Amino acid sequence: SSRRRHTISSTVSGLGDVYKRQDLAFAITPDTGYHIVAVLVDGGSVGAVSEYTFTAITADHTLAATFARNAYTLTIHTLGSGTVTRVPSQTTYPYGDVVTLTATPANGWYFEQWSGAASGIFTQTTVSMTADSIVTATFMPEAVGCTPITAVTLTQVSAGDFYPGDNIAFSVGMAPVSLTVPYSYTLNAGAVFTGNANPLAVTVSYSTPGTHTVTFAAWNCPAMTPVTATQAVFI
Repeated sequence: SSRRRHTISSTVSGLGDVYKRQDLAFAITPDTGYHIVAVLVDGGSVGAVSEYTFTAITADHTLAATFARNAYTLTIHTLGSGTVTRVPSQTTYPYGDVVTLTATPANGWYFEQWSGAASGIFTQTTVSMTADSIVTATFMPEAVGCTPITAVTLTQVSAGDFYPGDNIAFSVGMAPVSLTVPYSYTLNAGAVFTGNANPLAVTVSYSTPGTHTVTFAAWNCPAMTPVTATQAVFI
């Protein structure tokens, strides 16, 4: 008897791929941020499987896969006295959505910084939802009679030629001498640290050659704009 030929057609709904292996096994792979919702073979569900194999083929068949975006949670914690609002305000967020967070300190408090899935010292930030995320907003009590930092100087201490990976020392001076401590500071817009020394010793290191700009920013009183100083260094 002669052999009959049969065809297998596949379709997708959502973002993902269905491709055939040589053994007529199909791998069903969602794109990043998506998951398999259902797989239908000849119109009937075989579950949210990632592989399906056609065996003993004696008729035409169809395979249809449906994908959907993952959903993630965003948990907000606060340290100190203040509140955080989110836009949009939802229980879960689809993969890739961006959430705007705004911190509002209570009376007598000021916003210090974000940590966790967000960072920075400004009261508004954003979080891109690519996983379950936790963000903490830190509020600090306002200081009474705070003497603010009015000027910062950044002086290079290390001398000579520098190469990628070298540690380069700087001395940071802040005015006035009677400024209220502790103060907060960042180096090259990195993590926020707390300091008491004046002058303050800091080091930087760069992995690539060229001219780099060292930026130091410090603040010590509620709601004040950070005072900055910069210095160029050649690697």
